[in-house]
Amino acid sequence: MIPKSSITLLDPIQTHYYQPGLTLVGAGLMNLKQNRRNQKDLIPSGVKWIEERVTSFDPQNNSVKTESGTKLDYDYMVICTGLEIRLDMIEGLEDSIKDDSCPVSTIYLPKYAEKTHRLLTTIEKGNFLFSFPNTPIKCAGAPQKICYIADDILRRGVRPSTSLHYFTRLPRIFGVEKYANELMKVVKDRDINLHTRHS
Repeated sequence: MIPKSSITLLDPIQTHYYQPGLTLVGAGLMNLKQNRRNQKDLIPSGVKWIEERVTSFDPQNNSVKTESGTKLDYDYMVICTGLEIRLDMIEGLEDSIKDDSCPVSTIYLPKYAEKTHRLLTTIEKGNFLFSFPNTPIKCAGAPQKICYIADDILRRGVRPSTSLHYFTRLPRIFGVEKYANELMKVVKDRDINLHTRHS
């Protein structure tokens, strides 16, 4: 018989965004409100939620400290570190994305996914660049998905006056060869310029 146990979740985030949906927001197929939930509504009953960050771990003594200085003991711990988007690591990127008049955006941050859609539906000519960076990202397929969706949106009128470029740090379009072979057919069919081993 498994003994009764308690689960405690430590997380300061109040608002949860359904991350895969942000690509669909960028495509105009969903809005940001449809992707947003209150964190408290997503936590199963019986789970204790402490709305704080963990500031230190003491695995030898099975304890953690929170940002308020509270020490918590545990039997088992699961660490989900998450991912921090660092726009500041590319010179000028953060300012460009924040500037509504600048045609630079991202689907990885909720507040800019809608900007992506606005750009895709208002720019009538030029080069569109999509990138799979040389860093950990939330979803390896998302840059390709938004590229293919952009192609579809642009084909509703202005695709002949645009050029799509997909930059990847990989030596091919996708890491798994079986899928890469199929995706290359899509890239060729949609006339997308593939640039491999770029960071």
